[in-house]
Amino acid sequence: VMVCQTTTVAAKAYDQYNNLIHSALFSWMIMPPVSGNITTVGRFTSGTRTGTLSLIALSDGQRAAATIRIIPGILDHFDFRHIPHQVAGKGFPISITAHDRYHNLIDTFVDSIELLNSTGSILPQHTGAFTNGLWNGTVTINKLMLNLNIAAISQGIRGTSNLFSALI
Repeated sequence: VMVCQTTTVAAKAYDQYNNLIHSALFSWMIMPPVSGNITTVGRFTSGTRTGTLSLIALSDGQRAAATIRIIPGILDHFDFRHIPHQVAGKGFPISITAHDRYHNLIDTFVDSIELLNSTGSILPQHTGAFTNGLWNGTVTINKLMLNLNIAAISQGIRGTSNLFSALI
């Protein structure tokens, strides 16, 4: 189930002879409780965090559990690890991660993205493929400039690094 998505879940109760008990009533529990909400009729809405949760159905002193994996939402932005001041013309490492609107890492993001900066001199201009939602690579800014940043763009989605300078 994707973060903040609603779906309907159901449970069935059986007697000792494996006959379906049509009149069984259920109550529900989520563990951990902060993982989402569920109504008495089984409408489950996941929370904003990814991970695994247990959905527990209770009826007449019996219980059954199912494990549900909460996955990230759609791509919303890119984050950069902090970039300190650099030397123009010399390669330096950067790290970029892909996130949904709740800042969950999208570990299935494997695309290459465009890199831009205000000097127009960044190399490479495209990353390689992301791995598990992360790209680590070396870039070079070939022009001197104070207070510049790097932008990452893919599918109309953008992220911008902190301001830094490329000096001699």
